[in-house]
Amino acid sequence: MSKKEYTITKDNIEKEKDIQQDNKHMIECKQSLIFKAGAGAGKTYALIESLKHLLEYRSDTLKAHNQKIAVITFTNVAANEVKERLGNSKLVEVSTIHKRLWDLISPYNKQLVAIHLWNLRKELYKENKYIYDNKEFGHLTKEAQNDFIKVMKEYKNDFYAFYNDKAAIARENYEKILSSNDINNTNLLKSIGRFKQLVTSIYRKEKYLETIKNICNKKAGYMKVNYNTHTSYNRLEKMEISNNTLLIYSKEIIEKKQLLQQIIANKYPYFFIDEYQDTDPLVVEIMQILHSSSKQNNYNFFVGYFGDEKQNIYNNGIGDQVEQRHSNLVKIEKKINRRSSQKIIDVINAIRNDDMEQNCLYDDASKGSVHFYYGQKKETENFINKFKYNWKINPENPLNCLVLTNRSVAEYIGISGLYQAFRRTELYSGSRYARLNEELLSKDYDKLGDLQKALFQLFHLITIIENKNRTANNILVNPNIKNDMTLQDLNEMIDELDNIKGNSLLEILQSIDELYQKSGEKRRFEKLIDYTLHLDEGLYFRFEKYFSFLTNSLGRIVNRDDETDESMDDRIKEAENSVKELLSISKQEFLNWYYYINDVDNLSIRYHTYHGTKGLEFENVIIILERSFGRNIYFDNYFMNRTNEGDLEGSTYKNFKKAKNLLYVAASRAKRNLAVYYVDDISKFREEIEEVFGKVKQYP
Repeated sequence: MSKKEYTITKDNIEKEKDIQQDNKHMIECKQSLIFKAGAGAGKTYALIESLKHLLEYRSDTLKAHNQKIAVITFTNVAANEVKERLGNSKLVEVSTIHKRLWDLISPYNKQLVAIHLWNLRKELYKENKYIYDNKEFGHLTKEAQNDFIKVMKEYKNDFYAFYNDKAAIARENYEKILSSNDINNTNLLKSIGRFKQLVTSIYRKEKYLETIKNICNKKAGYMKVNYNTHTSYNRLEKMEISNNTLLIYSKEIIEKKQLLQQIIANKYPYFFIDEYQDTDPLVVEIMQILHSSSKQNNYNFFVGYFGDEKQNIYNNGIGDQVEQRHSNLVKIEKKINRRSSQKIIDVINAIRNDDMEQNCLYDDASKGSVHFYYGQKKETENFINKFKYNWKINPENPLNCLVLTNRSVAEYIGISGLYQAFRRTELYSGSRYARLNEELLSKDYDKLGDLQKALFQLFHLITIIENKNRTANNILVNPNIKNDMTLQDLNEMIDELDNIKGNSLLEILQSIDELYQKSGEKRRFEKLIDYTLHLDEGLYFRFEKYFSFLTNSLGRIVNRDDETDESMDDRIKEAENSVKELLSISKQEFLNWYYYINDVDNLSIRYHTYHGTKGLEFENVIIILERSFGRNIYFDNYFMNRTNEGDLEGSTYKNFKKAKNLLYVAASRAKRNLAVYYVDDISKFREEIEEVFGKVKQYP
């Protein structure tokens, strides 16, 4: 709500001041706290005010002791918002948890390498177990096993050359390799799937053994662990870890090293965790370690958790379990809403239905509207247009439509082909489909999938290349790329990049392939393309190899025990067809997607998934509501059970809570006007809907 339109009562001003004063008092006493505030309560405002007070109160002390305040956010978008609202301060470091933890533990490389070595040995044990549990391999004599391993290591390139061939062709070629080297045990190829898994396990084992050896011998390049921000998977043999492993390593090294605990607490005596409900449980456990250590050793350390458990809509977040993992926190609650009109506040209070009922900050916030309609799905566009007219929607007063599925958003923003290409892959089949929500349509780059990040970077590069006002610095998104390059090299590289053309992803990648072939050994652009596409040391720079990489990635061509040749052939064929479908997508459709992720939008009507609006607010909101979302979230189940929530147990309660939280997040985005259109039957729970939203009407 705009402060220019509404006034705040003296009573509410005092209430908000009292709550903030409680925060300030706990911070001054260094009493760690959990600050709970519903949607629109001004949680970020409270966080910013706490930081400002701390800077005013402790600035000189922090400077004198060379100390900083750490603020941890769930996303880079949130980090940027905090920075903008707080203003420049060298005493406050705002970042995601992964960046902060890496900054803290990376100086302790010796300990990191030791943990990495232990992890490698654990993975080596797993590979060994798989290899020797393989029944065909296990039937060989020790000598025959060694001979087989030796041959497959020698023919590694040939093994991968035939890897994606049809089972019969692959078997024939593998038989030739084995028989030509006097290995005639045909049982090894009884299952082509198990054979491939056996050999890839052998290769992984050799990589791990080689890396372990290099670490123990202190070989150059193996005495440092690196954190790869581009991917969600580890490359342990290359001394690279990803986000999840970083959290594991961080907890282990901090838990074991008491000196590091003291160093962290001394350097960052204040930690603020934003959106605590979405934080990984390991992060809370790390904070508990630091907090307990500081008490035992009589040094000051403060942790402040800011969030709302009812807005926990991600699977990996700690949700409402913070106080179970981190004890002795003082609880402060803010039951004021400074965002929405009173009618919308009444709705979201009814949805959450707990002891955090909010009151409006403003005394004259009766303006605005709430509507609930039901009807047929085919009438959705007409329903949206009805409110476009009623609410006088235009680019300056936009209408934000919240839909449940990626498919719906994709249709509205013009990327249906791209969505369907990913949707039909093995990578997003079954229970993995839920990941597509974030990995394709998240407006936070960090939450995109690995391949989506590479495609985003590719079209980011293309938009820069095609920009007439481009500069070398615009193009060189990674400053390390220009190391050892002269000005002439840079200019020649930019000229080479101008040759990247095409009206589809296929044509664009083929033009990149042509660049590699024409440029000989001196490819000035190679590092840039490798960085953009997240390639592994140029391994996939040829189009054919990149196609194979995409096939394995999107098709998840992992070998399954006891899989028939026909089944594997079908999976490979399906994967190749998926890649061909993705490659056929037009450049314009990819640009539509790129602009959507970049939030370049000046339209009157804008579309979002429920998840994608987390942390946002809009004047006018339409929610398109359906009976179900995914496999386990049923909104009819929410409405029918909202008054007996306490009686629900197990998966029934878990799924009820997911539906409740998702609806709460969606409805609480609205500031002034909210309309809901339910496109399924409501006859069994119409009364329950009216208890939340008021009178229900049919449309049209």
